[in-house]
Amino acid sequence: MVALTAPNGVEVEVPEHSRERLLALGYAEARTEPKPKAAPRKRPAKPKAAGGRGR
Repeated sequence: MVALTAPNGVEVEVPEHSRERLLALGYAEARTEPKPKAAPRKRPAKPKAAGGRGR
């Protein structure tokens, strides 16, 4: 994957084989390194409802 900057200024990651075609369409080489993917956040455990079983 390579990072390119779309004509509207948004940075996108595209597969290597799409790079040349997108550059011809007006995309630019991204000046920054692609950001590492953020680790998925673990949801906090829900506290169990107090008071035994329901009817």
